[in-house]
This record gives sequence, C-alpha cells and structure tokens, in this order.
Amino acid sequence: MESTTLSLLPVIHRFTDKKRLAHSCSQKPLCKKLGRLLYIYRMKWILLIFFSFTVKTSCSQQLEESFFLPVSGLPTKVVYCIMQDSKGYIWVGTDAGVARYDGNDFFLLTMADGLSDNEVFQIKEDRKGRLWFLTYNGRISIYDKGKILNEKNTDFLARIDPGGMSRSWVEKGDSIWYIDYRKAFLLVNDKVQQTFSAAALFGHADAAFADVSLYGHELLFLSDKGYYNPMTGVKVDFPDGKILPAKKSILYKERIVYFNDSQIFVYSLLNKRFSSYQLPSKERISTFTLRDSSGLLLVASNRNLFALNIVTGQWTRELTINIPYFGYLLRDKDGLLWAGSQNHGLFLYRPSAVHRYVHATELGTYAVHSVGQWKGEVYAGLINGEFFHWSSGSVKWKKTGHAPGLHKVYGFYGLNGQLWAVAGTMLINLQTGQAIPTYGSAKAIAINNQYLYIGLSFSVNKRRLTDWWKARAKIDSSQKMVYDKRASNLWFSGDSLFMGTADGLRLLVKDTLASLRNYQSSLIEAKISRITGNKEGQLFFSTNGKGVGVLYKQRCYEITAQSGLASNNCNSLVAVGDSLLWVATDKGVSRVQLEWTAKGLNHTVQNISVNEGLPDPMINDITVLSDTVWVATQTGIAWFRASAITKQKSPAILLEQIFVNGEARSYQQPLSLTNRENNLRIDFTSLNFGLAEEPVYSYRLLGADTGWTKIYSRRIQFSNLAPGNYRLQVTTAEPGERNPDSLLELDLTIALPFWKRKIVLLLSFLALALLSGMFFYLRMRGLRKKHSHQQQLLRWEKEKLQLEQKAAALQMNPHFIFNAMNAIRGYYSSGDMEGGHHYISRFSGMMRKMLENNARATISLAEEIEMLQHYLELITLNHPGKLSWVINNNTGPATRSIGLAPMLIQPFVENAVIHGIGPLDVPGRVEITFTTEPGILHCIITDNGVGLQQSARQNKYISRTSKGIAITRQRLNMLGPDNKLLITEITTETGQVEGTKVEIAIPITSKLTNIDEGADH
Repeated sequence: MESTTLSLLPVIHRFTDKKRLAHSCSQKPLCKKLGRLLYIYRMKWILLIFFSFTVKTSCSQQLEESFFLPVSGLPTKVVYCIMQDSKGYIWVGTDAGVARYDGNDFFLLTMADGLSDNEVFQIKEDRKGRLWFLTYNGRISIYDKGKILNEKNTDFLARIDPGGMSRSWVEKGDSIWYIDYRKAFLLVNDKVQQTFSAAALFGHADAAFADVSLYGHELLFLSDKGYYNPMTGVKVDFPDGKILPAKKSILYKERIVYFNDSQIFVYSLLNKRFSSYQLPSKERISTFTLRDSSGLLLVASNRNLFALNIVTGQWTRELTINIPYFGYLLRDKDGLLWAGSQNHGLFLYRPSAVHRYVHATELGTYAVHSVGQWKGEVYAGLINGEFFHWSSGSVKWKKTGHAPGLHKVYGFYGLNGQLWAVAGTMLINLQTGQAIPTYGSAKAIAINNQYLYIGLSFSVNKRRLTDWWKARAKIDSSQKMVYDKRASNLWFSGDSLFMGTADGLRLLVKDTLASLRNYQSSLIEAKISRITGNKEGQLFFSTNGKGVGVLYKQRCYEITAQSGLASNNCNSLVAVGDSLLWVATDKGVSRVQLEWTAKGLNHTVQNISVNEGLPDPMINDITVLSDTVWVATQTGIAWFRASAITKQKSPAILLEQIFVNGEARSYQQPLSLTNRENNLRIDFTSLNFGLAEEPVYSYRLLGADTGWTKIYSRRIQFSNLAPGNYRLQVTTAEPGERNPDSLLELDLTIALPFWKRKIVLLLSFLALALLSGMFFYLRMRGLRKKHSHQQQLLRWEKEKLQLEQKAAALQMNPHFIFNAMNAIRGYYSSGDMEGGHHYISRFSGMMRKMLENNARATISLAEEIEMLQHYLELITLNHPGKLSWVINNNTGPATRSIGLAPMLIQPFVENAVIHGIGPLDVPGRVEITFTTEPGILHCIITDNGVGLQQSARQNKYISRTSKGIAITRQRLNMLGPDNKLLITEITTETGQVEGTKVEIAIPITSKLTNIDEGADH
C-alpha cells in the first residue's frame, strides 16, 4: 500500500487579497512599497485580460485523491458494523436493520422480518453457517437458511435476559459465549447453561463487559476494570485501579488493546503493564481493527488511516480517508477495505493504479474534452473553453475569459515553438496569452511548409503563417478555401493532407482532392474522430462506429471490437512508434500492440475500463507522456502507468434461489426433479465488490448445449427441459479462463417418466417377454389343441363315415327285405296284380328315399318321418292286422327346418317292430312322438311288445340288433354332449312287462346339408 495518497480536492482559482497584503506588510516600509507595486501590476493584468481576452492563471495546487468511495443503495446512513460471511457476502449492521450486500444490491432484514431490534451492533457466524445478530436491546436474532430465529419463536433465545446492549460473541467447540453490557451467557448446543454478571465478577456495581475473546485455549471476559477467565475462575484487576473505556477491545496474542478518543491502550497479559499511543497527527481516534496476523493495528481518524505495530509501537500512515464520523473498519477476504460511518453510510476502498482529478468551478464540474502534452507537461481542455495543466505534480487552472460553456477546447498544437490551444473561434497561446481569432469555429489545425491549414465548421482554409501571426489579422486574399466541408481532424503526411470528416477520410494532394477508393475498406467512409501518424509512414485513424483503421502500403487494416477492441465507438487515439496504439473509446481505453509481418499486421488488445479504476467509461481524448497515459473523461482527467494496470479478478458467483414451475424450491447438489418439473428459473449473484460496474455473464447447460451464451442479468430461465442429466455453468470470466471462484456449477437431474425408466423398461421387457411367452405357449397349445381337435374331428369323420357305412349296411333288416320279396311274389301268384303293383311302388319309393338320404349328411325331420311312414306301411302290408302304428309330430312348422342325421330313428322303430312286437301272438302297436324344447328334439318310441329281456332271449338276431343299437348310440354321441338315449321296459303296477320305451334327445341344428328345399317330400 502506498505511504501517501491523493484525495479529491477541487482547485479553486483566487487572486491575492489587497487587504491581506497591506496587513502583512504594514510594519515594513519596503514591504509596503512592494505591496503597492504588486497591486498595480495585478490591476494592470486584470485590465489586460478584460480587454484582450488573455489568460488568467491560478496559484498551483497539490493534487490529492482517495479511493474510499461511497457505496450507494444502503437505506440508511448509520452504519454500526460490517462483516463478511463464509460465502463472501458483506453484512452491514445499521439503525434500520441488517443488510446483506453482494456488490450489486442490498437485501434488508428488519423487525418486520423477525429481528429482535433494528439496531444491530455486531454480526457473528457460527460453525453451522448461522448468523447471529447482536442488537441494541441485548436480544439475539439468528439468521438460519432464510429464517430468522428470535426470542418469540426459539426457546433458548427467550431464556437470554439481557442486561444492556450487545457487546460481543465468541465460539469455542460446541459452546458459544455471549456478552451484553452487564451480563454474559454460556450456550451449549443451543441451551443456556450459565449466566454471569459483570458486577458480580469484578466487584463493582458499574462494571461492564467490553469484549469476550479466546486466549489460546482459554477464554477471557474483557472489562474496563480487568479481565476474567470463566474456565479457571481467575480474575485480574488492572493495576492501580485503572479504569479503561469499554468502547472496544481486541485481544491479540498476549495483549489486550483498548482505545478512547485520543489514545490506544495496550495491556500485556504477561508482564501486567500498560502502554499507550497517540496518533501521529494528534487527530481524534474513530476506530481500529487488526489488519492481519502480523500484529499491525489499523487505526482510523476521520481523515487518515494509520497502521500501528503493537509489538514495536511504530506508526505508518496508510492513506487518506476523509470519512466523517468514522465508526468501523473491515478488511475482506480479497484485501478490500470497508469503512462505516455513523452518519454517512458505507464506504469501500478500491485501490487502483489509475489516478484522477476532478475540476469544479462555481458552475459545477465540466467534462474534459481534450488532453495533450508539450515539453514534459500535460494540458487538458474543458468543454467550457477553460483548461489546466500539470507541472511537477501541481495543477494550474486557466480560462480564456470567454463566457463559460461557449468555447470547447478541441486540442493543443505546437506552432512557431509555442503551445497553442484551439478553443472555439480562436487560437490561444498558452505561454503569452495571445488570442488570435479564427473567424469560424475551429476544430483542428495543421502546418505544411509556410502554410497553416485550419479545419472549420464549414470548410478547410489555408493561409500563410507570416500573415497569420499579425495581431488581429482580418480575412484577406492570403486566406484560401481548399475544401468546402467541415473537417474535425487534419494530418500531413509529406505533401498529402488527410482530413477527418463526418463522411469519412478525405485526401488533398497539393490542395487537390484525391481518391482513397483503392484501400477498399468501409472504415474509409465512416465518421472520423482522430488522425495521427508516425515517421514510418503509417497512418492511424479512429472512427465513430467502426473501430480503428491503419493505412500502410496501399492497404487498410481494421482493428474492431470483433478482434478485441473495447468498442467500435472510438473518440481518439495516439500512436507510440510503429508497435503501439492507445485508443480512447466509449467503454474505456484499449492498448493495441502491433506486430508487422511479411503478411501484414497482427495485433493483440488489452482493455482498461472503470473496473481497473477509470473514473468514467467515456474517454474523450488520450495522450502518452513518457510511461504515463493521460485520458480526458466526462468526470475529469485520469492518468496511469501501463505497467501498473492489472486485470481485476472476476468476482465469485453464488446461487441465490431456484424456482421450479414458478415456485421457490430449496436446493442441494445435485438437484433432482421429476419429469414434470422441467420449467426452471435460476437466480444467482456475483460478489461484485472490486469492480466498478457489473460484469457480463456467460452460461451454458451441459447435456443440452456446449456453447456459451452471454447474458446481462442475474437470472436464467429454461422451459420444457427434456429428461436427463445436466450441469449448469455460469461465469463472469471469459469462457476458458481458469478462475474457480467465478464459476458457478449446478448439477441437476430431470427424471424420466416412470414408463421410460430402466427398471420399468426392464420389467416391461420381462413382462412383455413373459406375456409373449405365455401367448406363444397358449397359442401353441391352442394350435396343438386345434390340431388335436382337427385330428379328432378327422377321426370322428372317419368313424362317422364308417358308422354311416355300417348304419347303411344295417339300416334295413334283411328278413324284412326277404319278406317284402315274398309278399310281392304272393301278390302276383294270386293274381292280385293291383296289390302287387301297389306294394312294389311303396317298396321302391322307400328304397329310393333311403338311398337319397344316405347320400346326405343331414336330412330334415319331415324327411325322417316320411321314411318311417314308408317303412311302417310296408310292415303293415306284410302282416295285415298284426301291427298298428301312429306318428305324433308336435314340432309344428319347424318340422322341415330341424336337421338330423339320416336313418337315426329308423333302427329303433325297426327294433320295436321285429324284436318287441314280432314274438307277440296278438296285434302289436308302435307309437312315435316328436316334441321340441329350446335346442333339443325329443323322440319317444313305445311298443307293447315282449320287452327287452324276453326279446333278448327269443331273438336269434340279437347280435345284429345290439350292433345296430350300438352304432346308433355312437352316432348320437358324435352329435354332441347334449344327446340322450334311454331304453326302458314298460311295466304295470304288478311288475308285468307291457312293452318297451325308447327316449332319444337330439341337439337341434337348423343347418341342413344337401337338402333341395324345392323338392317335394
């Protein structure tokens, strides 16, 4: 740190007062005479200035400046304490609450938010990251993860009964020792364990605690009367009953340091002795703090900051402060110094290699428009026509005598061995004060041989120098217009005059306009702000809007913001040889290092902005004197050594809040979200203490994009993020620079929908595979079953065919056919030709019907009944009077639509006639009844024959009969499970057999196969 510094002081122009001169010389005749001469000389100059517009000159002033700058935004001017937490935030205790500062904004907490008191005197942070606010009323409030704990909502805080305003706090292991003005409290794991009284400990009713500090592994209560170790119970009184002011104390190693308004007191715990120190400046002491572990104590007055080595007792002046009612000092983790005033607010010391000077007049502060140097001195011109210059560290302020605000100083030029200023409508000799009118608002001048070229508001004029020096010279024939438009810059390169105009760069060769089209650059047509050159023939010019151009060997090289320039809006430039350019822009200064190669021009750029200490981003003009760069700004003049400029460290970035679907969300790394929580807003901040303006931020979301996006706010929003793993990176440095503090990283995961998760996909795959397997198994089983069923059907069809064949073979009793043949022969032998013909007709009709039905799979019930009628009629004809029969058809119109297998009933009727009635000696009777119920055809065949048992004993054809019945039974079974066949004997009440009853149930089908519906049955 510099041992001497400069403070911002306006240079006030004043003349020597006549009365003061007379009074100081009244006792000395020689001095009286000298005073009169000085007075006459002074009045002569005043008249000369008034009538001839010469220059008034002030006494020189020593420059001073300070880098303690007020921090705006704090809602009060009363600052009691300043603290930096582990994250890097600055906390300020005020009379209006406690404020957190991130370098951009203040976040204020008050009693409305839960503070016990708005006057906060101390702020401490414990190992859990909680902030303890020690207040005026002695109550404690704790800030924990956005929530304020106080005596109303927290039990152990309610048990702290204050004895006055808060004093201090220290943490040791799980214990926290808190003291207010009269009491001390021991808290262990957030429980009050012990309470101490200063009066009881020190034996004085008015004893007060000053501080509590750790001394090695011991703890000390510091008081204005001594100190007390609560761990050992040892109390030590200061010698000779000495009472020190309990304003503030510091324990450094084995020394206790106190202060009052005039002295620093150091008490040695080893030799039990006091030492006292006064500020070298004899100023009032405002506050002190330890600078670091070296034992240097920073002691502040309202004006200066000193360092006291409390081991050696040596003082060092650090810097000028100029902060009234100074109350608190803090050096943060980056070495920045914070100061608090109890009625002027918060201040921050930003050390800078850039020095500044602001000139103020009775009409206010004016912007500096131009700057130049001449014979080792620097000159600056204001927008109101006034100017000042530096010489050997002192400033001299001068003005033209014009009405303020009418004549801007455009620049400084060496003419005829003297320095002239172009100011409004005149040229002013800064050595003699001579002013020559330009008959128009002059912007720039240039000399070639014996001619002076003047760039005016409306033209460029040429005049002989010999004519120009004539006092009050008027426009005559020696003045010639060589260009008919405004030119604000002129530069001769040999006999070629380059002119900077609003329409671009123009060239006069021997006063004749020449073309610059061969350079083929858009910069040639931009508005030119400044032209300069060097001995190597290189021409440099700055433009408003398109950067800097370099003309060399018929080429125009461009230096723009795209290649590193601070801005394309360039106001001025100065060349240092052929390898260095300094460019003044609206965003600071650019140092352009040039490298000429066989292929052309290469360049690198270093930018210097308000973050490096410039007082204003708008740089109007620039000049270089030796190793120092001087710049004209909107708020004064500034100068710096290029070698001393270092790039400011990018500020750290902290995550402040996350909003998920519009709602605030507590967060931890990594942030896990569901697939529907995909609309995010991330609010962050940068600890922007060392920079004068907020930086530009860049971010990228790895997992979605690898490119960096620049933003100018501290908020990032994402909408409808796809499920996946992401890493958000935010930085204030240029992407690629290695600065861990300036890189914020947040890992977040948006879960897949449950149906897309791996386990679900795996289970789904397994389930699908299982279902597929089951489906395949069931399908195969079904196919096998179908195949088996088809095989069974085929077998059944085969068996059916076989049965049909067997039925066909067995359906007509051979004995019946034999009897029928004999009956036919009998008819014809007896000469009954008509009876024979009738019998043959009936027999042939039955045989034809039988053959037709056997060719079909299904016949109607009506056809079956017709066959039965034919058969019974022939039996009746063969055995006249032997058989009576009846067929009862109760099926109604359904008779023709009910289908059944052919010859299914006939075997049972034949069996009843032959085997039941045949053995009878009396006429027999057969009754056939057909009825239906839903889906079933019932057929009942009864006879009054001999019955089953006797028929079986008597009938010699039993085997054939049994086989026919068995085949018919199999045919019924093949028709479906609902068929039924029941053959029973009909008996009387006494058990006598009276006949046989056959009950047949056949499933009804309306599907008739190979039935000619149009046939006549």
